[in-house]
Amino acid sequence: MATFATTTSFPSLLIGTELDGSTDDLLVKKIALAENTIKSRLSKRYDVSAFNSITAIPPQLTNICELLTEGLYYIAVSRGNEKAMKRGMFIRKMAMDELSFLIKGDVDLLNTAGSIISEKTDNRWDMTSSSIDYTSTFNEDSATNWSVDSDKLSDISNGRS
Repeated sequence: MATFATTTSFPSLLIGTELDGSTDDLLVKKIALAENTIKSRLSKRYDVSAFNSITAIPPQLTNICELLTEGLYYIAVSRGNEKAMKRGMFIRKMAMDELSFLIKGDVDLLNTAGSIISEKTDNRWDMTSSSIDYTSTFNEDSATNWSVDSDKLSDISNGRS
């Protein structure tokens, strides 16, 4: 059973599409694929088991799920139609871009009250060191101080003989 989105929201999203039993069946499968994709991607940052209840679904996830499902639907029904395929890929990309913002931490996930949902607390994301000012052993001085080895050519010719 879908928790992020349901087929009832798609008549207004798939304008001009007759929603019969076959279309509903396809949408159910695409909703499941979209939800699984979203959960697997967010699982590194959030405890996604909290999203198993329909009352605990952040509105952003419903929007992303509907968008991703719509894109997957258009791809599935394109039957080689280039315009439908492009529409599906474009809509899918919009959904995946939004999901990417959540994954990277560019935006936060909000609950239904608008409060930020806490990230996992298993310390996997804790930073214990920084390499911002790290200088590699091979680059210990500025490149402007580097010079060509005076006997480089003889070293090369000796190595070839």
